[in-house]
Parts: sequence; structure tokens; C-alpha cells
Amino acid sequence: MLAILHRKKASDWAGHPIDNPDLTAQHIFPRELLREKFGTDDINALANVTLMHKSVNSEIKDQPPNEYLRRYLSDHKLLSDHMIPMDEYLWKYEAFTDFREKREEIIRKEVNKLLNSLP
Repeated sequence: MLAILHRKKASDWAGHPIDNPDLTAQHIFPRELLREKFGTDDINALANVTLMHKSVNSEIKDQPPNEYLRRYLSDHKLLSDHMIPMDEYLWKYEAFTDFREKREEIIRKEVNKLLNSLP
């Protein structure tokens, strides 16, 4: 994930460079939200994790993505760099499986681009 974000020149969610030492892994759909219905592998899947500054992580806490991601809609590049699907329906709890599948597809494409760019 870090290699892809670095390649995209992504910033963390607080506007800092992606190599900031205060980055932390954040579940896009909070663990507490998913724990009753989904297993650990689904919850901790790469497609449900991104990197952000600790201060943003603390601010978001356990909010569902359909609440907090809207704050970042004006920064389309941020969401795109973090490979967040732009379909707001996918940010709802009931669409978690579809979100995960769509984000896996986006990540897979980015990994292929990264691998194809290597000498």
C-alpha cells in the first residue's frame, strides 16, 4: 500500500507527505462497525485499510465511511490516490462487501501499473 501511495505522490489525509512518520493504518470501515457480521480476514483485508495521519485517525474514530468520507469529496485527488471508490453507495455499511471488491479491483490495477513500471 505504501509503495502505491508513494508512487501516486499521495498525501496523508491531513495533507502531509505520505512518508510522514506519524502515519498509521486506518480501517476505512471501522472494525467495531463490522465485527458482528464479518470475520477478521474481511475486516483486516488490504481493501479496507489505508494510511493516514494519527490526528485524522483520532478525529474519524469509529465513524462509518458514509459519514466521514463526504468531508473529503472536494479533494477528489485524495480519495482517488487512496483508491477509494467514488460511488457513495459503496460507503454504506450494507455495501461493505461491494466496497471491498471494488477497492480490491482498483488496488490490483495500481499494483499492475507499479509492476509494469519497474525496469
